Parts: sequence; structure tokens; C-alpha cells
Amino acid sequence: MAGRTGWRRMLILSLLSVALGFVASGVLYGVLDVVPGSVGEALSVPLQQLARVVRDDPDSLTAEQRKVLSAFLPVDQIGDLYTPRLADPVKGSFSAQGGQLAELLGVWVSLGASHPVTYLDAFLSLNVPYWYPLSSDNKASERVYVGVVVIGQDMADGASLGNDQYGFVRQSRIPWLLARYVDVAIFDAFRGNPLLSVMFGLAFPFWFMLGCLGASVAAAKRRAALPFVPALAVWLTFTVGPASLMRYLLPLVCCYPIFLGTALQPWGTRGCARRARPMPSMGTQASPGPKRRMGGCSSRSMGRQPAVVPRDVTEWYNNCALGTTEWHGKP
Repeated sequence: MAGRTGWRRMLILSLLSVALGFVASGVLYGVLDVVPGSVGEALSVPLQQLARVVRDDPDSLTAEQRKVLSAFLPVDQIGDLYTPRLADPVKGSFSAQGGQLAELLGVWVSLGASHPVTYLDAFLSLNVPYWYPLSSDNKASERVYVGVVVIGQDMADGASLGNDQYGFVRQSRIPWLLARYVDVAIFDAFRGNPLLSVMFGLAFPFWFMLGCLGASVAAAKRRAALPFVPALAVWLTFTVGPASLMRYLLPLVCCYPIFLGTALQPWGTRGCARRARPMPSMGTQASPGPKRRMGGCSSRSMGRQPAVVPRDVTEWYNNCALGTTEWHGKP
């Protein structure tokens, strides 16, 4: 009953959290006059996949499919706009003013059925830095770190950060510290160190979380996976985002102590803290006794059943439990 009560409480708290989320987005946004963003912000992966098909196999599109796409995207340009690691160029050209979104999703499904490998490659190319430690740097995304990059400085890929684009000028009072921030933000500070480059890489949070999850499950079976479920769910949302950036991963970085603490938790054997107890004398029936919680497990969950115990086994067990003798044969 205790286990059922715990699951019931967890379910109630989860439903309350979801309800509060809807209240915040529905009521508070309206009160604060928050303007909803474009629906294209949620379509990074589908738009990337469509652009990849248009770029690689434009002749496969029928006249009807091309007409539907033209209502949302510049079909003649999205092939050139397509960037494997960054969905912003294609997403920025999206407009929902000229057609029905259901028609666009229909074209997306039909093209996916005929180009499954292309779709899979476009999806993995967009999020590969999140799970592949040896992926190359995404130069197209570095410009997002405008908060620490010196205004007016051009990035390696030629993307301009001029004053005319953002409308403000930065004059640092501690230029050497700002230069250090810039090196960290674009990972120049870690490229020369193999260990630091891996630890500060985009794939490290995923593999660190997965390693701690494996160690926890190996020690305590399935119940040890519960702390990792929300983190894994958050990580999955990253894979459908428009870019792979470290700032998106900060929630997982903050969870490092939780991951490590769960993995190092002394769960005991199969998640239970077992203790030796003297066994009953010959011819008596072992009493199950009151159920006690030991390391999260009761005596019933450990498989203890009433049984008649022979004398030689009783003596061997009691002597070994008290540490007064050793047994070199089979009981």
C-alpha cells in the first residue's frame, strides 16, 4: 500500500505541475500581453527536412507539392538557405500567411515516405553535437553568443556583429576579462586541451547523464532511473531545437550533482540493505515477523517465506552470522 500511495502522490504532483504550466501560459501571458511567436519556431526539424529534400532532389516534388510549399517557404531559395547544423535560415523564411498548416504537414509526411534516409540524415545533422563527442564545431551558431562577443568583430565564418545590426556599442572596462569570456564562449580556451574540450563539449552532459544512469540502474534496478527521467525528457527537447548550443544544456549541467549522487548512492545488493538474522531451530517454522523497510525493501520483497529449516543449516547460518566459525563444506 505504501508503494501505491507514493505513486499516487507522484501522479497528483505531476498533474498539478502540468496544470500550473497551462495556467501560466494561458492566463498570465494574456494578462501580461505576451505575443505568441510564429508557429514556425516549433517546426525546426520538419522545415530542415523539407529544405534538404528540395536541395538534394528537387525533381521529386510534384506540382501540387511545390504549390503547397510555396505558400509557406521560398521553394527556389530554401535549398541555398539550408544549413545542416542551424535551422534559423530556413525557419526565418517561413511564413504561415498564405496556406493551411495541415496541407504543409501532409506534404511533409508524403515526402518523408519517399525520402526516409534524407529525413533521418537532416534530423541527425541538426542535433549531432548533442550526442557525438567528436563532431566538428558549428561556426554558423557561434554568432548566437552576442552577449559575450565583442560588437563589431567578425566571426570566422564572416557573420557580422556590427553596430548597425544590434544598435548598441560595448566598451569594456576590463578588456582582458572580456577577451577571456569570448574565448570560453567560442570554445577557443579548450581546443588545445583534449580533456577540457571533451568536458566542455556539447555531448558531455548526455554521456555523463547516461553513465550515471547505467551505474545507478546496475546497483538498484529500475527504481534508480526515476531521477533521470525528467532530465532525459528535457534532453530530447534539445534534439528538435533549431541549433546545438551550450546555453541550452545549462539545466543538465546544474543536475551534475544529482546524477553523480544517485550513481554513488550506497544502494546495497539489488537496492536492498540485507542483514543476517539467526535462523530458527530444527523442526520449527520460520516466522515472517513484522514487515520492516530495509533499504527500500521489505522482508516479503526479499523473498522470505516460511519454511522448515534442518539443524545443520541452522547451526551453519547462526555461526557464520555471529562470526564464530567458518564453513568449508556445503550446508
